[in-house]
Amino acid sequence: MMMAYYFITLLSGVVGMYARYNFLQIFRTSDSEAHKFEKFIYVAFYITLFFVYFKYDTPILNLLVQLFYLSLLGLLMGLNIKKTILSSVIIITVLVAIDSVVFFMTGYVNESVFVEVGNHSIIGNISSDILILLISLVFKNYKNVSKSIDLPLIYWSVVSIFPLLSLMLMIVFFSFSTENSSIAIYSTIMILVMNLIVLWLYDRLIVLFEKRLEEIVIKQMNMSYRKQLEMMRTAMVDLKKFKHDIRSHIISIETLIQNKRFVKVEEYLEEIREEVKDNSTISNTGNVVIDSIINYEINNVKVTSELIKLKTVNIPMEFSIKDYDLTVLLSNVFSNSLQAISNVEGGKIDAYIKYHEGIFFLSITNDFNVDIKMRNGKISTSHRDKDNHGYGIENIERVVKKYNGEMNIKYDEKKFNIEVIMYEKG
Repeated sequence: MMMAYYFITLLSGVVGMYARYNFLQIFRTSDSEAHKFEKFIYVAFYITLFFVYFKYDTPILNLLVQLFYLSLLGLLMGLNIKKTILSSVIIITVLVAIDSVVFFMTGYVNESVFVEVGNHSIIGNISSDILILLISLVFKNYKNVSKSIDLPLIYWSVVSIFPLLSLMLMIVFFSFSTENSSIAIYSTIMILVMNLIVLWLYDRLIVLFEKRLEEIVIKQMNMSYRKQLEMMRTAMVDLKKFKHDIRSHIISIETLIQNKRFVKVEEYLEEIREEVKDNSTISNTGNVVIDSIINYEINNVKVTSELIKLKTVNIPMEFSIKDYDLTVLLSNVFSNSLQAISNVEGGKIDAYIKYHEGIFFLSITNDFNVDIKMRNGKISTSHRDKDNHGYGIENIERVVKKYNGEMNIKYDEKKFNIEVIMYEKG
C-alpha cells in the first residue's frame, strides 16, 4: 500500500512540476533563451521537493524549498530581481491556496504548518496537482506579464505585498484556526481569487506603462521632427539671404583679386564660410528620423559641433527599421553620450553609422569620468531626465533583439563605447 502511495504521488508530482513550469513561463520574456542548466534545476527541484515531502512533510519546509527553486529558476530565465520576487511569491501563494483547499476538502487537518503531517490521501495529491495544472493554463491568458517593462518601485511593491501578505495570512490561519474546515476552505478560495485578480491587475499595469513609454517616445519623435523642421526653415531663410547678397560678394571678391589683395580675398572667403556654416545641423543623412533625433539631442544640450564627430555611410532615406525603434535606440545612446561628455572638460563624441544591404551598424565612443551605474547586473541610463530619457539599456537590447541584432559595450577609465548591429526584416 505504501509503495503504491509513493508511486502515485511521484507520478502525480510530474503533473504538478509541469504546472510550475507553466507558471514560470508566463513571466519569461519572449526573447530570453533557456539556460543550459534550466532542465537540470527542474529535475533537482522535483527530487528535492519529494525527498523533503516523504522524509519530513512539514508544510513550511516544503514552502521554503519551492521558494528557493522558483527564485533560482526565475534568475536563470533572465528575470530581474523584482520580477523574480514577484513571480515566486505569486506562484507560491497560488500553490499553497490550491493545496489547502483540496486537502481541507478531502479531510486533511493539521495542527500547524511547522508540524510533520504524515501521509495525505492519494485523491488529495492527484486532485491538487491537476487543479494546479488547470490554474497554470488560466495564467497563460496574462499575455503582458512577460513583457520587458520594469514597473516603478512603488507599483511593484503594491503588487508584491498583497500575495506576500496572503501567504503569511494563510500560514497564521492554518496554524491556529484549522478546526472549522468550511471557514478554511471559503477563506482560502477568496485569497486565491484575490491573488488571481492581483496578477490580472499587474498584467494591466504592464499594458498601461507600455503605452506610457510609447507616448514618451512619440513625444520625443514629435519634438525632434519639429526641431528639424525649424532648422530646415532657418537654413532656407539663410540661403535666400545669402543668394540675395551673392552678387555683391562676387563683385567685392573680383575687385580684391584685380587689386591683387589676395590676403584680403582669403579673409573675405573665410567670413563667407563662417556665415554659411550651419552649426546646428550635425547629421545630414537625408533620413528624417536619424537626422532629427541626432540633431535634436545634440542641440538640446547645446554642445559645440567641434566636440561631435559623426560619420555616416550609405544611409537611405527610408528602410524597414521602424521609426519608433530608431528613436528608442538613437535617443538613448546619444543622450547618454552627451550627458557623459558634459562632465568632461573638452569631452568628445565619435559616432559612426553605416547601412549596407539591410544591415544597420552604429558605433558611438565618448569620453567620460563618472562611475558606471549598474542596475540588476546591467548598465543603466545616466540621464537626469528619467521621465523622457529613461528608456535604459534593457529597452535598447529589446530593440536590437527585435531585429536579430547584437549589442556590445566596452569601456575603460576614460572611454565608453557602444556598438549595435541590426538586420532589416524582409
